This record gives sequence, C-alpha cells and structure tokens, in this order.
Amino acid sequence: MAEINYETITPAYNDYMQRSQPQEVPTSADTGGENIDMLKPVKTGQAMENITLNTWIKSTNYQPRSQGFFIDGLTGQAQFSNIIVTGGTMSYNKLNFSDSINAGWYISPDGIYFGAAADTTKLKYTISTGTLAFVGTVSGRDSQDLADAIDNNANLITDVINQRFNTSSKQILDNFTFGASGALKMAIDNNNGLWISPGGILGKNSSVLGGVSFSIDNSGNATFIGTITASTITGGTVTGTLIQTDVHANTGVKMSASLEGIAIYGQAMRIYDTAGTLYGTIGGGGGYYNITVIGRNILLDCGVTNTVFITGAAIASTNGASCGLSSQYWSNVYTNNITLSSSYINTESGKITFHAETKALGSAYSTGDFIASGNLQALGGTVRVGSYYFQPHTYTFVNYVNFTGMSAPTTTVTFLST
Repeated sequence: MAEINYETITPAYNDYMQRSQPQEVPTSADTGGENIDMLKPVKTGQAMENITLNTWIKSTNYQPRSQGFFIDGLTGQAQFSNIIVTGGTMSYNKLNFSDSINAGWYISPDGIYFGAAADTTKLKYTISTGTLAFVGTVSGRDSQDLADAIDNNANLITDVINQRFNTSSKQILDNFTFGASGALKMAIDNNNGLWISPGGILGKNSSVLGGVSFSIDNSGNATFIGTITASTITGGTVTGTLIQTDVHANTGVKMSASLEGIAIYGQAMRIYDTAGTLYGTIGGGGGYYNITVIGRNILLDCGVTNTVFITGAAIASTNGASCGLSSQYWSNVYTNNITLSSSYINTESGKITFHAETKALGSAYSTGDFIASGNLQALGGTVRVGSYYFQPHTYTFVNYVNFTGMSAPTTTVTFLST
C-alpha cells in the first residue's frame, strides 16, 4: 500500500471531536442500542471506555514526522514522538524470544531479536549473557566467514591477506613503523626471547651470565656472548675471546689470549703489495718453518743500535744453500767461528787458526800471532807478522817475509822467485 500523506488530509473533526459539518445526532436505535454519549465532545480529564475509529485520531500539536501523535484507524499506522513500554513485549510475527521459525521481530526484557524464517539471516542480542548473534553480511563479507576466522578465545585462526600482510605466504608486503616505545617481541617470557625496537635488537637468555645473550643498539654497538660466524667481518675494532676462520680444532687461523697470539694451522700467511701482487708467504709444512720470497729482496732493518739474533740456524742439507752471492758481498761479518765442511778457520787462545793449506792471494798482515797447521802460501803479496811462531811445516812465500821482531824459525822457510 502506498504511504498516505497525512498533511493533505482535511481534518474531519474539530478539537471537540465534532464533524466540521453539523450532522444529526443518531438515536440509540441508530447505534444499535449503544450509548450515544460516545458521540459527545470529549472534555479534558474525562474518561473514555471504548473508542472505535473509522478514520484516525491525532494530537492537537501533531506535525507529521516531527511532533505529537497520529493513529490511522484504516491502515493501523501510527506516529508517536516517544514510546515508553513498562514491561511486556513488542513483537511482529515472532511468538517469543526463542521463535526461530517465523520471520519477524521480538523486543522484550530478554533482548532484541530480528530474524528471517528459519534464521537464514538474523540479529539477536541476549541481555542476560551479553551475546550478540548475527547471520548475514558485513560490507559484503559473510558473517560465517568472519566467525570461522576467530575462535572462541578471540584468536585469529585463519590467514590474513591484504596489501601489507600475507600470513598464508608468510610475507610482510609493506612497511611497518614502530613508535618510540613500540617493539616486535618474540619471547617465551620476560627473560627469554627477542625484542626489536627503535632502540635496537635485544636477545635475552636466562641461562647466560647477565641474562643478555646479544644486543645491537641504534648507534651500531654490538655485544655477543656466543659464537660469531661470518664470511667477511669489516670494522674498526673487533674484540672477542676467540677469533677464527674455522670452527674445527687445529684448522685455519685462530687468535685468542689462550693461544698467546695468532695460530696458523696447515696454512700460510700471504703477503701482498697494494697492487695485489704476491710478495711471499710465511707458513709451515713438511717439518719446516717456511719463509718464501717471490722475486723480492729480504730486508732486516733493526736500526743503528739494535741487533738481529738468529739462533739454531742450519741449512737443509750439505752444500744446499749459499750466504750471499758471488757478485754480492757482505760488508762486515762479525762471528766467533767460521766452520768449513772439510777445512775450517777458527780462533784458538785469541789466535786465528787455519786448519788447511792457506793461501794469501794478496798481502797477509797480522799484528799478533798467525798460526797455520798446513802450508802457508803468499802468492803475489807480502806476509808481515809482528811476532810469528812457526810450526814444523813449510811456508812458501813468493816475495819476502818481514821478520821484524820475530824469533828464529824452527822450520824451513822457502822463498820462491817472482
């Protein structure tokens, strides 16, 4: 039925419930024996027993959809500014608050209940339990889908997929910003877990000393209690109990206080120039400590007043190495003994002793005793001895011998012509 516009209806009664046009008052015969007083005007404060409306009734201040009240006797429609129900119920087509069969609505002290037949859609709120039951759609989303996504403990039990987050693929798809005190927390309890916040990253373990296993603050400072394993570590200062290139024992390069320095196992220290050219290696293998220089010289420079000490030095095999080159000579060699493989030179009681045939290709000069246990030959030079002691051998001189201050020789001295 089309809605009636009550603003266009001409009032059929005046304020005293009288018709606008005078009419004859019906007799009791006309009204079927009913009390004809009901047709008299209603005065303020008077009571009325029964009212039968063929049309409508309204208040004197009635304004459609604004104020007052209006009751249409033909359509049953009504308008009230306020309705106060003291007890009882208000309903349409539902028999009670539990009627899930009939379509309609029911309002009572139990709650509100709006539902289609068989509750295919419904909205029901029970006051005593505070329970809201809803069957339908929320912005196009089925209410059952929403119910299936959250369990009875209000926990999300299904995947969340949107432009920023996808729990199905386990991906964060957009940026998340924490506040000054916000944090991402993955923890078993307050003493065990991982915290990520604007201040840094904190790992806590109640079983370690101090309770903090590692920390990295937003200034770049890091502290680790456990082992750090990385292919490359770049930084200014690295401090740790043990720094190593391999976790296995006796393998790789390790540095720690317990090792009293750097330990190299089965590898070598490789030395390069700034162009990346290999200069040499220092390492061990085959029972040797190996220093290998590739196409370069070795410089041992301890300054003017310092000394280089080499102890326990030996060549790998007889005649296996040379000291210096035939074209490069030592400037000065200071030593106690020079030992040869079959013949040698040493000092005895402050004297130089030649334990072999000795030849002077130039001049030979001694301010002290000069002792040779074999032949002494001066080939093309001068032998000059301040005090000479001759052993029982033959001494051959090409030119002459200066015997100034010498004792008489005990053996034969032969002079060869030049």
